[in-house]
Amino acid sequence: MRRIDLNIIRVGVGDPADPIIQRALATTNDIFAQVNISLGQVKRFDVPAHHIAGMNVIRDKNEAFELTKKWTAPGRAIDVFVVSATADWMLGASPIGGTCQKYGCVFVSGVVMQLSEPSTGNVLAHEIGHYLGLDDDEYDKSNLMHYTVPNGKKLTQSQGRRMNTHCFLH
Repeated sequence: MRRIDLNIIRVGVGDPADPIIQRALATTNDIFAQVNISLGQVKRFDVPAHHIAGMNVIRDKNEAFELTKKWTAPGRAIDVFVVSATADWMLGASPIGGTCQKYGCVFVSGVVMQLSEPSTGNVLAHEIGHYLGLDDDEYDKSNLMHYTVPNGKKLTQSQGRRMNTHCFLH
């Protein structure tokens, strides 16, 4: 089984080991297990809002981009920025096929999401799926990559093969 490491970065919103995040990580691990991917090392960081100039509330994808440009965590891991709120239409944002060159990156170099129970686990897995190269699925509501919430937890073997080509998997 291949692994993906994560940096959970709470932006001005408290404890990075909070129970909602713990449940989201467990859900994500369960979802990815069906395509032989597991979560590896998960590091936690807490960035006070005064270091990010109020970017704990993300109103659009440009602000998400700016957040990932201003701060990154060390190591070969996907940076997952957890903010207190995003725009009403957006629970998360991630590039499709995210970079492995986080430092000095000129585009989005991480996942940005808000905590939104009960769907936080699916949102986390969905956005990591984007980062690992998956597009939205417009047709299958049972698929994790369906673009609406609630979506399902299913991943196909072809989606697993696609994610397994990403440079952050080991």
